[in-house]
Order: sequence, then structure tokens, then C-alpha cells
Amino acid sequence: MTKARRQLKEALAGVGAVIEVVDARVPRASRNPELGGLIAAKPRLLVLTRADLADERQTQRWLSHLGNEPNAHAVAVDLCSSAAARVLKTACRRMREEFLRRRPRAKATRAPLRLLVVGVPNVGKSTLINRLAGRKAARTGDRPAVTRGQQVVKVGDGIDLLDSPGLLWPKFEDQEVGLLLAASGAIREEVVDVTEVAAFAALRLWERRGEEIVRRFSLAAEHDLKCGANFQDVLIGIAMSRGLLGPGGTPDIARAASLFLRELQKGEFGRETFEVLQ
Repeated sequence: MTKARRQLKEALAGVGAVIEVVDARVPRASRNPELGGLIAAKPRLLVLTRADLADERQTQRWLSHLGNEPNAHAVAVDLCSSAAARVLKTACRRMREEFLRRRPRAKATRAPLRLLVVGVPNVGKSTLINRLAGRKAARTGDRPAVTRGQQVVKVGDGIDLLDSPGLLWPKFEDQEVGLLLAASGAIREEVVDVTEVAAFAALRLWERRGEEIVRRFSLAAEHDLKCGANFQDVLIGIAMSRGLLGPGGTPDIARAASLFLRELQKGEFGRETFEVLQ
């Protein structure tokens, strides 16, 4: 058992319920399969973050799908919006009411409901905690692995939050899962092949977003992947368009791939869900 998994198991023993944070663009890939077994029968609130970047119809389908899991309730939020705190607090109060119904003794002692916040790196756990707390109670960043250790945050209304470091999958049995996580930003660029990840992401969304990508980077018609263009040629076009050049004016393919992924992750090509439910 890894150290992170052991710490998570110990933390779960001391909480009444769980907030599992996932990325609305990759709702399945951003859920560590180990969490299901560890959480077991504890009530769970599934929070789909970055809902502002995901396809709205797909998000509604995922909410229905995930909300049907035992002991689960699901909500979708844009953590940067002013409405996020209201949605999250309402969901947490509902969980506390259920907690008190199940444990009348806790109601008599006014014991707070402690919620463990879990999820893979860079899905917004710390931002979610800060939204609920109404202050900067947890460190945030746009890079994975910002949270290093557990911390308890009191948010009021009889609710405490226990933060935890992101628990990434120990091994990807399916290579596509790793590529999806890398495309969403859950895995640091330093440990992946950015050109491979960019190519995977582009092929995934080109049918729906190809025209926007061509227009955004002022690409030539021959760079249309639907017509069989090589993605390396697309990256060359992006590098030339944005002035990403190396020695002698050579297009910097890696920097172009990195730029493409950053703009994808910021939603510059439109709202997109990579894992779709039919």
C-alpha cells in the first residue's frame, strides 16, 4: 500500500462523508478507481468542476449517471463563479441533515460533520475548499500537486473539511486514461510527451472544433486533420503563427504542442467534454 493510499484510508476512518472532486470534461478518467473501494458505504458528494469548460448537455448526462450511484449526489460547478459557493453549501447542508438523521447522538452534541475532500491532482479541490470557507484556507495553483498534506478547515454551518493531496492512479491500465488526464492538465507536462498528448487531444475534438482551431492559429487549408494532414504539420503551423521559433527560425514543435494544450485547457476552442455519454 502506498503512503498516499494509507493516509487516505486513515483519514476516511475519521470522517462522516466524502466530497469527491472530478473534472466535468473527463468525468470517468478523473476518478481514481481506488477511491470507490476505500470510500465504501460513506455518503458521497460528487462535484464536477470546470463545468464552464464542458459541454452542457454532456454534463447533465454525467450528473444523472453519477447521481445514480449508491449514497451519491452529484452537482456541477464553475468554481470561479459567484454561484459556486451557494451550490456547494446547499449540497453540504443536505449532507449534514442526512448525517444528523442517521446519528441523533451527533445532533445532541452538535458535533460537526467532517467531509474529506478527495480527487486526482489539479481538479480544483483547494479552490472548492476556499469557496466553501469564504476565505483562502487552502493553497491553490494551476499546476498539479499543490496540496502537500492534510489540513482541517472549518467552514461553518456545522461542517468541517479535511483536505488531502491528490491521489493519482498508481498505474494506467488503459493508455487513453493517461492521455485524457494529461490533456485536461491533471498530469504535469514535464512527465508526458506533450506532442503525443496534443495530437491525441486534437484528433479527439477536431471534428467538432477543427474550424475554430484552424481559424485561431491562422492555419492553411492543408492543415485540416479531417483531410488526413499530419498533426506535426499542424504544430509547425501553430509555431509559425505564434512565433514559436528555435535557432535558425526552426519551428519549436514542443512549445507549439504546449501552447495548444494550454489554450485547450482554458476553453479557448469552446466548451468540450472528452468523455461522452450517449
